Amino acid sequence: MIERLYHAAVRNWPEVVAYSLAGAAVLWAFSLAGDHRYRATAAVAVHHNVERAHPDANEREMAEYLNRETALLEIVAYSDAVWESVFESLAEEGWLGTPGETARLFNRTRLPHPMDGEWQFVASAEDPALAARLANLWAGSFVDVVNEGVATTFQAEALRARVWDLVRLLSEAKESCLRTSRIASQIEALTESLPGAAADPAVQAQLLRLAARLGMPCEVPGCEPGAVDDEIAALAEALALAASLDLGACESAVEGLEQDLDRAIAAASEAVSSLELSAYLEVSLLRQAGIPDEPYVPTGAYLVAGALLGMAAWAARNGLRPPDGGEPRQDA
Repeated sequence: MIERLYHAAVRNWPEVVAYSLAGAAVLWAFSLAGDHRYRATAAVAVHHNVERAHPDANEREMAEYLNRETALLEIVAYSDAVWESVFESLAEEGWLGTPGETARLFNRTRLPHPMDGEWQFVASAEDPALAARLANLWAGSFVDVVNEGVATTFQAEALRARVWDLVRLLSEAKESCLRTSRIASQIEALTESLPGAAADPAVQAQLLRLAARLGMPCEVPGCEPGAVDDEIAALAEALALAASLDLGACESAVEGLEQDLDRAIAAASEAVSSLELSAYLEVSLLRQAGIPDEPYVPTGAYLVAGALLGMAAWAARNGLRPPDGGEPRQDA
């Protein structure tokens, strides 16, 4: 059937052309006679800054990143967060007259071929002022929501960095407390061996090493060579007191860091955004839509559709098999 139509079209191409031109003319006339909407376009500059976000990525990874980010921003453009703001402004300005007006206006918006660079927010309506206002509100609300999401990402990343800093500081503080606790235990053991072992030079030497580990300046008589038993005992008591004070301060610091860490974790959890936008994303309103002067008529689309309908009409007329099962009818 298709093969016969093809050969018939080749043999009768003037007739096929005539049908196509007739169909195009009919739809073109219909397009001029019908009611048309006005179309307005607002532009937004979108820069993903993929080189800064992933400086070591290859071309394939960059392309995948751009595709993911573009898909996410398209979701944002048609999200409730954006359109609730748009419809709230339209309602306040008196543009929404009927309950179904929101769905009708939403369906008259387009976001053609978004990518890194200029995004066009296209809106159409019977009223040219409404078309321009709808496009501008849509683009402006998109910029506001995205910038808020980027700011949230910055905040979340800073809070996560703060959490990791506190984890490191807490770990270091606990390690310091453990070292001080071990020194205090050694001092206690040496103190219990006094005064019988005070005359042993090794005891004084060990106490001096513990003082150095505590960072304590040894300024008591027990630090001097040839110190007597009472002086060495006083040295042990001074070291025990210093170790106790250091341990108390360390444990207090650990407790404060643990509280700070709990607060930082809670803040980081609250700052998490469902959008997860890149912190390197930059968007700004590039160009507002002006009020269109003339309605938008997609003449090219009507002409192409009319030509196709004309060809289909010719195929239907010449492709029907006669009742006797013979060849398809050919026009003279």
